[in-house]
Amino acid sequence: KEREGMGTFTRRLGQLAGKSLTTESAAILRDSASNKVPGSLSLALDATLKQGHDMRVFGLGTAATLSNRARYARFTRNMLSRMERHLDLASSSAPSSQHPPVALVWNAFSSTLRRAPSLHADLIDVGVVLSSDELSALSGGSSVGDCSGVSPATVAYLSALDAAAADDANTGGARLLGHLYCRYFADLFGGQMLRAPTAYALGLPSGTPRHYNFDFRSFDYSQTLSVGNFVGDGGNRDRLSKGALQPPSRKEFIESLYRQLNEAGKAPYLTTPEEQKAVAAEALLAFELNVGVYAEEGRLYADAVKGTANVAAGFTKAYFFSK
Repeated sequence: KEREGMGTFTRRLGQLAGKSLTTESAAILRDSASNKVPGSLSLALDATLKQGHDMRVFGLGTAATLSNRARYARFTRNMLSRMERHLDLASSSAPSSQHPPVALVWNAFSSTLRRAPSLHADLIDVGVVLSSDELSALSGGSSVGDCSGVSPATVAYLSALDAAAADDANTGGARLLGHLYCRYFADLFGGQMLRAPTAYALGLPSGTPRHYNFDFRSFDYSQTLSVGNFVGDGGNRDRLSKGALQPPSRKEFIESLYRQLNEAGKAPYLTTPEEQKAVAAEALLAFELNVGVYAEEGRLYADAVKGTANVAAGFTKAYFFSK
């Protein structure tokens, strides 16, 4: 009976996830034009979302992190990966005249996508202050193996990031863009919906957790104009010339990111189909390794049930206290 009850819970959780996908995020994915261009990098990357995003594990794993602050802290700490350091190095070390594929995307979108400062602040909210050794290993200042506090699944993920960055540096490729897609698109599409439930479940301060929120006001349109990539309609272009450009909507931002990925995925940045396939393969690997991070603590079903109950209790408490 317990297995049957867990199975019912899983099905219902899947139904809720499916229902959420019919919202704005699903509409953006469906209605975007740049992710449907034949032969484009965006199209190839979206295909990995269908292949590699295990909704059962990611759904249960997310709910399980809401079972208690300790589990949430461990998961949040694991998200503080060295990827942003690798992206920074790949972008800053390249001569501006060359505009390698990784730099082309990261230089234009890093001000909005960067999560590390928000993750640090979110950890402090739940009473976690990382040691200097752990912070260095997670953020890329030292070898992954230098910190015993990093979990095996996280070590595997960080090691894959290191390998992708080294290969990009040696070949001029863009495997890091596969990790960028896996890491940021999930939050851009659906992560923001988790902000309120997380705060309810764990009793977090208002306006947190921060890492689910993207400040589109920081987006620099000018970084995309140089490659003929522009967000929004012609009216936005007119407002830009008059210095009165409004921040993009989430839909406009995602569309622009898709377009920039497409630019990075073709000549003169990636010049062969094999190079583009390597980016998509890296995204699939990133999804696979993240499944390991979600699942490695075990107790997915039991903690997911507890996490879901915490959301309900937190919401009820907030509702009545607001009266």
